[in-house]
Amino acid sequence: MNLTFFENQDFVWGVALMISGAFIAFSVIRYGAQAFRKEVVDAAEDDWRAGPGWALMMKYLIPLEAVVLLVWWLWQAARVYAPDSWYNPFDPFSVMTCLAQWAVAIVAFISLNRWLNGRMLKAEVQPHA
Repeated sequence: MNLTFFENQDFVWGVALMISGAFIAFSVIRYGAQAFRKEVVDAAEDDWRAGPGWALMMKYLIPLEAVVLLVWWLWQAARVYAPDSWYNPFDPFSVMTCLAQWAVAIVAFISLNRWLNGRMLKAEVQPHA
């Protein structure tokens, strides 16, 4: 098997992990970082407490790091990894291959979610024997 496939998957989904971490931080900020810390992080019995510094990092430091990392990655991908083909979705290390694979995954997840939701709604409507 060609190892470029695995290198491509590491490249594409490694960056996606960074973006998903940014979405989690955004969700915590929308919920309220201080409330999330008190209700979720510090709620565990017999565990360490995060303290108020955690909420400050979640509100300010983590979003800044996410933006800096994403901009740095985009610059690296367009200038270093695939400078002549960053727009080519078939180049294994281009920006466009990431966007194309993420789009396929998002469409698949949305379609699967709708299908599963439809099955659940049908199961709720039908009387049980």
